[in-house]
Amino acid sequence: MADWGSEGDTSAWAAPVEVATGRKYAEEWDGGPTDEFESVGANDGDFDTAGTKDDSFDRDGAEANNFGTCYNCGQEGHNKVDCPNPRVFKGTCRICEKEGHPAALCPDKPADKCRNCGEEGHKIADCEGKRVLDLTGVAEKTPGEAWAEIAKADKERDLGDLREAIQVLQKADRDLTYHALELQFREKGLKTNLIAYEKDITDTFTLMDLDGKTGRQYHVGFYFSAKAPRGSLKDAWPESPEQNLERLQNAGIPVDSKIPKCGNCGELGHIAKSCKDEKKERERIQIKCVNCGEVGHRARDCTQQRVNRFACRNCKQPGHNAKECSEPRSAEGVTCKNCDGMVGHGRGRCPKPVKQEEFGDDFGGDDETPATGFDNVVAPEAFDVPDDGGNW
Repeated sequence: MADWGSEGDTSAWAAPVEVATGRKYAEEWDGGPTDEFESVGANDGDFDTAGTKDDSFDRDGAEANNFGTCYNCGQEGHNKVDCPNPRVFKGTCRICEKEGHPAALCPDKPADKCRNCGEEGHKIADCEGKRVLDLTGVAEKTPGEAWAEIAKADKERDLGDLREAIQVLQKADRDLTYHALELQFREKGLKTNLIAYEKDITDTFTLMDLDGKTGRQYHVGFYFSAKAPRGSLKDAWPESPEQNLERLQNAGIPVDSKIPKCGNCGELGHIAKSCKDEKKERERIQIKCVNCGEVGHRARDCTQQRVNRFACRNCKQPGHNAKECSEPRSAEGVTCKNCDGMVGHGRGRCPKPVKQEEFGDDFGGDDETPATGFDNVVAPEAFDVPDDGGNW
């Protein structure tokens, strides 16, 4: 380990590899409106951030029971989602298959088990035990066979095979730790380095080591070089091999903490349905038709004539574009940016003088004469061009 961060180290580096099982730490996907409809409101999609479906419109786009009977209490004037009365369960319990109560209130309901350690008597938010690791999908081999696969993947610089080989070794040796793994990597002269560095994760994830302990402090990554791969990681990188080994004793990879987060108050440990705080008002998502522009239905349910998006924008006829159109130019639907949004002409044909702020104070015009945008244009002959035709 004397060559830690030495200048002669020309080894390439690669992105860290997650080793332990569990759901991978993933970025949030940011969806958007489709070609068929677009959403207007605070959020995209058919669900709000609390996970409650917007019942203001039914599957066919028609308004759903806005002035009919509440499906919860039977009264008129509001929907089930806005019902002020206690919810009335209608259905069969999935535990005892009897009617009249939900599974949460079933008298035959078994004792709750912790989703982290599998033991009874506490919830996952209060669990201090190890997570039960599911390695049933990992091949069963001896430690020697696993180390042979690790050496082969390290030689080929294949991080995918290296990850699988370490999982095989983890199943063969349940006492394996990141600290011991790094020591053996150095003794065997492998190129791969286990680095414990600082990295922030979201509050719904936790760092877990190979033994199933959660709540670790440092993030483990697999690199082909002991040096920080980029400048942004230098402050988070260990200063020496000794510090790295010390950090590896309290390091892990990000996995789902399995602790729910409330969409109403933002606290961990419960969902919005069970939140005791006052329900926050959320803007209802409205559906807007991309064919006629009206709110309340989708394009597939629109009764107006379909608009051909590929037709000529000048004459509205298919088969050619506006550049090839032989009809006189039409200003239908054109909004002028010079005269406060009047429809029927563009800024180039606007009868009003061009606004001074369109060009700024240095582009012509004065306090008394409206700027045209061409007052300060200098003729080409005004420039002093060298006689020898040199570049300038």
